[in-house]
Amino acid sequence: MKRLNKCLYVTGVMLIVLSIAAPAMAQIEINDIDELQLIGNDPGYPLNGDYVLGNDIDASATASWNSGAGFKPIGNDITPFTGTFDGAGYVITGLTIKRSAFYTGLFGLTIGATLRDIGMEDMDVTGGSRYTGGLVGRAYESNITNCYSTGNVSGSGFNIICVGGLLGEVNESSITDCYSSCVVSGESSIGGLVGDMSYSSVAASFSAGTVSGTNFRIGGLVGNTWQSSITS
Repeated sequence: MKRLNKCLYVTGVMLIVLSIAAPAMAQIEINDIDELQLIGNDPGYPLNGDYVLGNDIDASATASWNSGAGFKPIGNDITPFTGTFDGAGYVITGLTIKRSAFYTGLFGLTIGATLRDIGMEDMDVTGGSRYTGGLVGRAYESNITNCYSTGNVSGSGFNIICVGGLLGEVNESSITDCYSSCVVSGESSIGGLVGDMSYSSVAASFSAGTVSGTNFRIGGLVGNTWQSSITS
């Protein structure tokens, strides 16, 4: 803990003001799918928390959760995820999400978040007509590093846009050392890795899945880009 002393002079008298930095938020370890679902749904698992996986997670039970709707995405347009999530190189296997809402993925909406070292295998994710991704439905001002996804990702409903194997839509964010080998489908702005990106960057990343769309802006790596960079 760092201590800082400041000297203030008020009407000729020196005052010593002692300022003590607030302690950092303790890291919360996630060890199973039930604990993962607590994020944002329990006061002890806040959306601005610092999380780390403690082992591989079998998420196959989510196929029967919520009358077939599966896992509830972490964060939405009202209460986004703003914290840090470190997968520590472990893998989440068999995650199922079957929902018709916007912002669908392991994380629905992230703002100012950091996601790193997360592996997602054999997932089955279906979202609504906007913002569906295996890892994040929509990422804003977020950093995603060394993450990957395998399985199936698709949108549902009318005019399905912004669907990606890893990320549905990214804004003012960076994606580095990531990949997806998902089967991805939708209508417009559909990409193997990212559906739609603006003012963002993708570096040292790739896609190896099958991508299909019925309208326009379909890409093997990224469906649509605006004022963004893609390197390596």
